[in-house]
Amino acid sequence: MIDPEFLKAETKKHDISEIEMEALTLAIDGYSTSEIAKKLEVKPDAVRQRLSKVYQKFQVKGSGPV
Repeated sequence: MIDPEFLKAETKKHDISEIEMEALTLAIDGYSTSEIAKKLEVKPDAVRQRLSKVYQKFQVKGSGPV
């Protein structure tokens, strides 16, 4: 399990927005893209875009879930 304080500090360091943080937290908790979309009241494409941006900001290869 990832320490929430560590995650908060790292997301701040990498300029992760609040909405990107919400999507990331749900993804880490094991929610699917469609489940995250439903919880955040957005389309699944928006979730994929947000997570892709998080991947880029953390310099992770790939583009997030597809």
